[in-house]
Amino acid sequence: MTTRVLFSINDEIMDLFRAVVPTRERSKAIEKFMREEVERRSAARQQRIEQLATMVETNPEFAEIRALSVDVNAVAGEAVQ
Repeated sequence: MTTRVLFSINDEIMDLFRAVVPTRERSKAIEKFMREEVERRSAARQQRIEQLATMVETNPEFAEIRALSVDVNAVAGEAVQ
């Protein structure tokens, strides 16, 4: 399935794109650019989540939250059994 979309793109960039990328390849090229950007941003987002998790797990400022988490997990574990 494909979707038609409308984007606003700088005229100069669009003119260059049209001059360099053949008509039949434009959609595939844009899809490739978008896929690469999504993958790059997803990886950066995942890395940031991992950094935050590590910070919560190791930073002394989050000791109270870790203790609360242990208590919650213990209660949840009791409910599951």
